[in-house]
Amino acid sequence: MDKLRMYDTRNSHYYIYFEDNLNETRVDTLRRHDVIIKEIYHAVRNYAPGPVIGFYTGKNNPMTGKEIKVLPLKRDKISLETGVSVESTDALFHFVGVYSSSAKRQSRFSQAPVVADERLTRRHLSTKVAYTDFELEFNFSFKKDGWIIDDVALLEGGEEVGRTRMGAGVPWEHSYVCGEPLVIINLRDGSAVTISYYQIQAFRRSGRTYDDELIYPDWDFRRAPNDSCKGFGPGVNCGPYFTSTIIASMFVTSVCFGIMGVGVIALMNCVTNERYDDPQGKPLSVGAEAAG
Repeated sequence: MDKLRMYDTRNSHYYIYFEDNLNETRVDTLRRHDVIIKEIYHAVRNYAPGPVIGFYTGKNNPMTGKEIKVLPLKRDKISLETGVSVESTDALFHFVGVYSSSAKRQSRFSQAPVVADERLTRRHLSTKVAYTDFELEFNFSFKKDGWIIDDVALLEGGEEVGRTRMGAGVPWEHSYVCGEPLVIINLRDGSAVTISYYQIQAFRRSGRTYDDELIYPDWDFRRAPNDSCKGFGPGVNCGPYFTSTIIASMFVTSVCFGIMGVGVIALMNCVTNERYDDPQGKPLSVGAEAAG
């Protein structure tokens, strides 16, 4: 049973103490407290000369919780053996660590994507790789000596919401490998789709028909003798690298610059003849003896 103890009405402060039942739920207790507080407020408001302010608190903190120690997250190392691969009619893709991130959440995609659409002309190739929530459109350009990955577009519901320019050129029968994350910003909501590691290659198929056959009837690039893909070719890395050809070229260039430097130093050390005869002085005479 609740007990309400109030000091003399001439005082300006009152103290209300509640005695709760042990077998009463917290919801019922709070509801009962609200009813009592409302009754007391209206009763005091009738004879109070000024405004009435009430503080409703408790002796014990009703919110109890346990301290949870969270260890710092460690960044997972990307293994090139993992990831997903998808093959279209004219291209091959391998993605590792595909995820979508925003200011409030991050979603990782581990399922294998599918090729939604592919358009081929004699000079261009466009391949759409579809995930559950979005699509990635890879656009290629074909040249006589190789192929170029122009850009990657992000599509949602068939509508383009972001695009990232790449412009990487690769020789035919070679793949493009990059360990630097490929980020496509979604201009609609500010989120981003990131591919941590990727490998891409466009192929030359024999016996293929093109959408612009009538526009460029005489233009064609060299075709591969096989129709099926046997995997990625030698990789062209997007980052800085050294090969034997680059090292040999640097050595030959340094030797040439060394020889040129020695020649320039020798030329700068040449002394000019600055001694001339005085026109007002005695002329220079050379004596000669006649032969007897």
